[in-house]
This record gives sequence, C-alpha cells and structure tokens, in this order.
Amino acid sequence: MLIQTLYDLREHYPNQKMRHHLDRFWKMLQKSVTISDEDRFRVEEEMKMQFDWFIDTVPQVIERVQQAEKRGKEEGNVEGNIEGKMEQARQDVVEVVQVRFPTLANFAQTQVASITQLTQLCKLMRDLIQASDEVAAVYLLTAKGA
Repeated sequence: MLIQTLYDLREHYPNQKMRHHLDRFWKMLQKSVTISDEDRFRVEEEMKMQFDWFIDTVPQVIERVQQAEKRGKEEGNVEGNIEGKMEQARQDVVEVVQVRFPTLANFAQTQVASITQLTQLCKLMRDLIQASDEVAAVYLLTAKGA
C-alpha cells in the first residue's frame, strides 16, 4: 500500500516537487511506530530503485551529517591537543630528572609513560624539582607512576 502511494505521488507531482514529497514521505516512514522494520526497508528500497531517491539527499540528514562531522573534528582536535600536552609534560618530567638525577632518566621514562593525568604529571614535575636527593626522586617516581 505504501509503495502504491509512492507511484500515485509520482503521477501527480513534477520532479522537483516529487523529491520534496519523497523527503517528507521518508520522514513519516521513520517516525511511524506501526510500520514494521521489514516494510520500512522495502519501501526505502523502492524509493531508491524506482525513484532515484537516497537518504543523503534529505536536507535535514545532510545538515545532521555535517554537524556530526564537525563535532568529530572538534573532538579529535581536543583529544589530539590533550595528548600533545600529555606527551610534552612527560618529556618535561624526564628532562627535570635528567638534569637533577641523570642516573634515573631511564627509570623516569618508564614511570611517566603509565601516568594518564596531566595534573598528576605537573605535580610530579614540581615535586621532582624540589626533591632533596635520588632516594626522594625514586620515591616520587614510584608513587606517581603506580
């Protein structure tokens, strides 16, 4: 019955108006709770095959996809920025250890690799700058890296 409605629409509307009505028809199809998934799929396939209509032509869908892509890029930039800051903080901690306690540089490298919080790395660096000796530095690196 729904597929027959599509053919009836094509008889009554020119091409551009038909596309508009197909968009609206698809929206109603998606919101309907009485149409089974199987029937919905069949109608969508008919829309694609017989009417050269695709979901990516619906303006609202295009807008949602563009918004999702934009959000994805922004989230990727934020994550990349945070990871970059984390890596820089890890390097800074290792440099402090290399300057103050050169024999602990490799140990520091392995310990800071497991730290996942930027604030924890910053506090570790401040504490290592103030560490009185190598024993204190080992304690700090062990306590912060665990």
